[in-house]
Amino acid sequence: MGEFTTSPVIVNGAVYLFGNKGTLYAFAAGSGTLKWRNAMGAPASSLDNVSGPAVDGSSVFIGSVDHHIYAFNTSDGSQRWKFLTRGKVVSTPAAVGGVVFVGSTDNYVYALHAADGSVKWKYRTQGAVQSSPAVADGVVFIGSDDEYLYALDAETGDPYWRTPAGDLDQSSGIITNGGAITSYPAVTPEAVCIIDKNQHTVRCYDRSDGTQRWTQRPSDSFQNADPIAVAGLILFGSGDQNLYAYGL
Repeated sequence: MGEFTTSPVIVNGAVYLFGNKGTLYAFAAGSGTLKWRNAMGAPASSLDNVSGPAVDGSSVFIGSVDHHIYAFNTSDGSQRWKFLTRGKVVSTPAAVGGVVFVGSTDNYVYALHAADGSVKWKYRTQGAVQSSPAVADGVVFIGSDDEYLYALDAETGDPYWRTPAGDLDQSSGIITNGGAITSYPAVTPEAVCIIDKNQHTVRCYDRSDGTQRWTQRPSDSFQNADPIAVAGLILFGSGDQNLYAYGL
């Protein structure tokens, strides 16, 4: 099987995981018995980002380095559809309300109909989209390698706002002290927070308009960290062997 490279997703008594050899696995949660597996494109190296699975209803969705987004039947792993982008799909999809939201390194954020993979809308950023989307109250929050965080209307793809992950020089348009946003955004009723893995910085923004609330730089080891929001706190682990929690 090789190594598992994504966090497990547990739905309706099944555990879904993606392996470093390019295979999606489904196990019975109670016994660990393999239900099915499906081979896709393998990453070029162990350092490459990979997409994780998302489950909605009777389908599991996942992106691939072969430029496709796949939908498989949860019961037997048979393919329902696949959608071709123009870049690697290392973003983990979010499946909400019959729509699959996901980014691609072709610079686009896609919204696909979960039933057949047809395009509902797509939105072009100015960089590869490796970040995974978070969807809350009809808004898609997602980062891009163009160093901006976006809030998009989940129904139309129209932008509510975008905000730089760093300091924007208004005259030149150049962002300093920032970097590509590849982390999963953590969303609360008031804020959306990301980890800037290049600058080793946690940044939180007002959810309504994208204005920056605060930044913190507690550690130099955020390469594999993604934040989560729990009970009014932003929590994340770090390579310095600490777990951090910040209030909003």
